[in-house]
Amino acid sequence: MESKSESIGRLDSDAVHLIVNANDYGYFDGISRGILHAHREGVVSATSILANSEDFERHIEWLDGVPDFHVGVHLNLTYGVPLTRACRGKLTDIGGEFSSAATLLWSLLRRSIGLREIEIEWRAQIRRCIGAGLRPWFLNSQEHVHVLPPLFRIVRQLASEFQIKSIRLPAPEWLRPWSIAAVGRNLFVACLGALNRVAEDVPAPRFLGLARSGRLDRRYFETMLPNLIPGECYELMCHPGIGGFHEHRSARLLDYHDWDLELSALCDPSLPDLLARYNVTVIGYHALQHRLAHNRRIS
Repeated sequence: MESKSESIGRLDSDAVHLIVNANDYGYFDGISRGILHAHREGVVSATSILANSEDFERHIEWLDGVPDFHVGVHLNLTYGVPLTRACRGKLTDIGGEFSSAATLLWSLLRRSIGLREIEIEWRAQIRRCIGAGLRPWFLNSQEHVHVLPPLFRIVRQLASEFQIKSIRLPAPEWLRPWSIAAVGRNLFVACLGALNRVAEDVPAPRFLGLARSGRLDRRYFETMLPNLIPGECYELMCHPGIGGFHEHRSARLLDYHDWDLELSALCDPSLPDLLARYNVTVIGYHALQHRLAHNRRIS
């Protein structure tokens, strides 16, 4: 029987290649445990880590038993306590925690925080992951703020500095039924894409999952899979978790996420057959980078 690492690393030129990437590892115990369960028992092949989480060390220890799991850094300016003095008092609320994405945008517009301070914070987050013995395969961010044009330049610089080959490029996804939240996310990401010309030459898998962000279900797979193009590589963003935990304090998080719904969809025993019907192969980031290197050689 082939190992998990073999199954997520295989490339087939006629297949659709799909990275299933779970956001928010380290957020809360229930989320990290749910992500690990979705990797062991489901189709999740990668996860992005919140390096400034309160229980970072303990959650990193849980990764010891899954050496084939590809991890990246979920760069963060909107949740938890900053790692560096550079951002404390600049992007934080009265309690000393990061505030909202709207606060970040306003701070950048009125220049109450500099790009250098954000660079220092994000470098510290990457270094914390590397210092814990992890190899980051990719970078993305909480609430996609890294795609803001001035911040994307920082991300590219840090990716080069730490030899991280992949950066998430979120894209709008217009799937019915539309919700107000989904339309808002799509418009936000579409505007950023139009502004962010610096991202045009960045090789990245095609992005999926924005239309059902926080509430990915079986119906999404049934709608999305028939439209995928053979030979292309995609990244599906997801948010699995085990609910009923006590750590979360934000009503906004509870309104946005149905962690158990996503966990159930990603671990559905019939999902592998559905993927096979459309010739979809779940891969990891090492397979993606092999594919990108091959494409560069023949271009």
